[in-house]
Amino acid sequence: MTTGPVRCALIGAAGQLGFDLARSFDLPGTLVRLTHADLDVLDAAAVARVLGELRPTHVVNTAAYNLVDRAEDERAAVLALNAGAVGTLAEVCASLGATLVHFSTDYVFDGRRATPYGEDDAPAPLSVYGASKLEGERLALARGPGAFVFRVCGLYGIARSAGKGGVNFVETMLRLAREGRAIRVVRDQVATPSYTRDLAPKVWRVLARGGPGSTT
Repeated sequence: MTTGPVRCALIGAAGQLGFDLARSFDLPGTLVRLTHADLDVLDAAAVARVLGELRPTHVVNTAAYNLVDRAEDERAAVLALNAGAVGTLAEVCASLGATLVHFSTDYVFDGRRATPYGEDDAPAPLSVYGASKLEGERLALARGPGAFVFRVCGLYGIARSAGKGGVNFVETMLRLAREGRAIRVVRDQVATPSYTRDLAPKVWRVLARGGPGSTT
């Protein structure tokens, strides 16, 4: 259980999940919002310097490469952000005694089973994106003892995601319906989309009373 005031650095505060994490923050202490302009997580020296100056008790990382299809052609860029940068954050957090909170995805599984996956089920990613997120999980937990990893699915929220062209899936479907246009989407996938406004308070609740060093 979290005791005493926290100083939480929220990376990716302008994104869909970051926006709702910021407005639902209710832990005793201070939230420091960091956008890409404030911190580029691909710059290891900047990560060490900025976090070293902030001295956070918690670092919540929502920065990620989320273009699943494009990832197949941009493997190096995907691995750099979804894995390498996570490893850097974990190392810096460990050196500061801070708890890293990282977000992963259901894409770490192959989707071949008909029942829901649990935290202890063996991952088997089928895509570059899924493999990169799984490696990010591994680095977060290996290099930053006490880290939290949340696996989420189909995030959508009121704040638009710049990484996805400025719109999210729900907004796109609503727009096409209003315009009376034909809607064409994949029909061979089953997902449980996560509304970021619902997810965000649960993250803070876990941090307040959960045990670190796990995948949730």
